[in-house]
Amino acid sequence: MDSLGTRRSLSSRLFGSSSYSARESGSNPADDKPPFLVRFYSTATSARDPYGRTLKAILAWPDEYLEVCHDYIQILFPLPEGSPFNMSAPVIDEAVYKAFHDDEDLRENLRLSFSRMLFFYGFELQTTDGNLAVVKHSEWRQCFGNWVRRFDHNHLRITRIIRSLRCLGLEKEASAFYAALKGVYDRYERISSRTMAYWTRAIDRPLYLAPDDYDEALGVRWLRKIEEENQKDTQESSQDIVNETNLNESSVQDVDKGQPPEPEDDSGVAKNPATAKEQEAVYENAQENTNASESIQTDLDSSKPAIQENQLAPAQVEEVSSDKKSEPDEHISSAESRTDSEMPEVEPTTSEQVNKSSTVSDTVGGEGTQS
Repeated sequence: MDSLGTRRSLSSRLFGSSSYSARESGSNPADDKPPFLVRFYSTATSARDPYGRTLKAILAWPDEYLEVCHDYIQILFPLPEGSPFNMSAPVIDEAVYKAFHDDEDLRENLRLSFSRMLFFYGFELQTTDGNLAVVKHSEWRQCFGNWVRRFDHNHLRITRIIRSLRCLGLEKEASAFYAALKGVYDRYERISSRTMAYWTRAIDRPLYLAPDDYDEALGVRWLRKIEEENQKDTQESSQDIVNETNLNESSVQDVDKGQPPEPEDDSGVAKNPATAKEQEAVYENAQENTNASESIQTDLDSSKPAIQENQLAPAQVEEVSSDKKSEPDEHISSAESRTDSEMPEVEPTTSEQVNKSSTVSDTVGGEGTQS
């Protein structure tokens, strides 16, 4: 028996064989209960698949079971399209899409499935400062041997996982996984460029288009409608942000430039009540400065006659000097009353020396006055 036959036989013995009812794959308008995928991923219900397996049971499988079994991956990571390998596999419909986008519990359990498959491929999720990344774990070398090679069935599984994560609301996880795969592709050169192209389409293309859809007129109609509505809402939100930003910038410019001048009253104070107090304060300060300047000028003008009266002509200075020479000096008279023993010896001053001293004093005083 060939390798593929061995895997199918082992899968049948381990997990049984059963066809999956198309009625259970999505939502049934005639049925009040939620779609199967919602009940399977919900913590409250933990529904079993047609093989009797719960989500918790599948995630507890060893790596060997994950490798040889081929009918669980379509349940863990459903797509809006049917599977060519499992015609009865559940698919994502509009009700499932909205349920996963609205319910954090469903997305968290989907994240557990993603983490389990990451470990199977040699990776793990890591969050640093709010940034999500997919990095190698300690046993990555052994795990890489299962899929880092050309033409491996896990490459199709990886394409499915990326697209399913995006459809069910885990865009960041899908992007982090793609970045890790791109690193493996660039470094080891054991994965074909065709496979890398499918992974790139799974992460970049609109959700309504599958990676193998080459005609944009094809695709899932209801998903295309949802994406168009989301895109419209995003554009409107972006435009609202732009308008608000422009309004704020315009307000700032108005504050910087100031408002247009308002009509003024007789006092020069603007009638605008928003700035009246400030302008009135400025006016009062200017008025006080003006009054102070006028007061100083008045004092200066009144002091000029007194200054002029105190200033004497040079001839008058000489007369005053001669008068002072003729009048007795109190200090000299007091000195003359001293005894001869108390007086210091002073050489007599001639009239020529006195006249010469007066002439020098007048000359110095004149230079000082001119300056």
